[in-house]
Amino acid sequence: MSEIRRNRRRFSPEQVKLLESLLYRPQSQAALTSPAGWFKVHYDTTGQSAPSLQDEDHSGLPDYVEAAAQYADYVYGRMVLDMGFRAPPSDHTEGDEYDIYIRNISGYYGWTNPESPAGDERYTSYIEVDNDYSSTKTKGLDGLAVTLAHEFFHAVQLGYNARDNDGRGSFDDAFLMEAGSTWMEDALFDSVNDYYNYLGRFFERNNIRFDHADGWREYGLCLWFHYLTERYRDQFQLGGIVRAIWEEIPEYEAILAIDVALHKLGSSFSEELAVFYAWNTMTGGRADTSAAYPEGTFYPDLYLDGQFTWSRDTTVTDSLFPTACRYYGFQTGQDEDFVLVPVNVHSYLDEAESRFTMAAVQEPGSGGRYTGIKTGVFAGLAAEEPDLWECSCVVRKPGEPAEILTISRFSSGQEGPDHAEVPAGYPNPFFLRRHGAVRLPFRLENAAVVRLIIADAAGFVIWENQAYFQGGNQEWTWNGRDEGGAEVPTGVYLYAVVADGAVVRREKIAVIR
Repeated sequence: MSEIRRNRRRFSPEQVKLLESLLYRPQSQAALTSPAGWFKVHYDTTGQSAPSLQDEDHSGLPDYVEAAAQYADYVYGRMVLDMGFRAPPSDHTEGDEYDIYIRNISGYYGWTNPESPAGDERYTSYIEVDNDYSSTKTKGLDGLAVTLAHEFFHAVQLGYNARDNDGRGSFDDAFLMEAGSTWMEDALFDSVNDYYNYLGRFFERNNIRFDHADGWREYGLCLWFHYLTERYRDQFQLGGIVRAIWEEIPEYEAILAIDVALHKLGSSFSEELAVFYAWNTMTGGRADTSAAYPEGTFYPDLYLDGQFTWSRDTTVTDSLFPTACRYYGFQTGQDEDFVLVPVNVHSYLDEAESRFTMAAVQEPGSGGRYTGIKTGVFAGLAAEEPDLWECSCVVRKPGEPAEILTISRFSSGQEGPDHAEVPAGYPNPFFLRRHGAVRLPFRLENAAVVRLIIADAAGFVIWENQAYFQGGNQEWTWNGRDEGGAEVPTGVYLYAVVADGAVVRREKIAVIR
């Protein structure tokens, strides 16, 4: 429907007439203002869209409509007042209430309609919900409750940013919007657990990009927010880490917004992605509710890309899409096992897969650099660009919590991870509207104050910044804007990383608007 609205001028008058029901708000016969005054719930009293008119409290109003108003007030209070998210922008219609329409939309839970631009890629909106929830997985008032939580968070998201860089009406960050809204259902109505319905599809295949959306996986990706809220529970009240990400969304595309928010907490998207995928080994029959998801017992079992009985050195060569992972299980006897989880953490590559070689060995040799998993078992991952990879190992011992280890990674053809090759800036070329930011890796021998300088082809400095970094492999990000915040023109740009007065990295980046 968003795409239809955005492309309305491309339809013929006859087509527009056929699509009018999608382009305009529904017409309803009655309306109820919610007790707190935040919502107006529109409904019919006759016809196929009318909800049950049962009125057990003899208030003169249908119980279903009153429940919708009460749930909506609860959702607003938790999301806006308690969690601190911004309220959706006003649509400036009669009254300031947010509008909810009860309709017969059999087979669907509901949807949020972006309506009018509110500036800076923000939109006003309204919500449509079903009139009985008799044909959905979660039925009755439980279905209504989680739908209002899900859809009102979409209304909140549309008030932050609804970027659509190709102008077609399909939102660029839709995968994260759906993941966030599905998480919000459980955050507000923990006992309903409608999100379980999406996890089967999420766990049935590996080597899928983090941002992949197919109508199912993005809903199962709600586990990303379950993971983050558990990991950062001590630093935030419920929803705080989710809000921290959405506060970055107006400035950055989804994955970069996550990365920026996590950098402020001393972590990164790459680091958390590797641990997230490791947590996903601890579900179903392998669940560890103390080390991972509290409700992991109710999640499906993970699909393994390979299963081995440990008896001798084992080497696996395979490939992964960017931001995807695979799982390789090893049984070592006496119910003790481990799972190796290689992750391609490169979030700006095209769809091409990258190759890696992972080894579990009994003795790494005198020159090898491997991580010890248990007595007599070592593991490592080799790739052409080791800094674009993370590898975890989840070790299970009978009667003990699972342990997550970081596995050494090193360049193919090298003895170990001391090989200090660091990739140049990527993506290159850097498409401003497509990529959102360019990543500029560098390496420091010791901690230092580092200055990043961006210059045009003529040598004029157009942007610079400085920050303190620890020693080791590090990186800057640059969003393709000059000191004044304007997007730079298409061209070749130079960047230099300077630490303690010495240039530690100097490269060229092609920028395309």
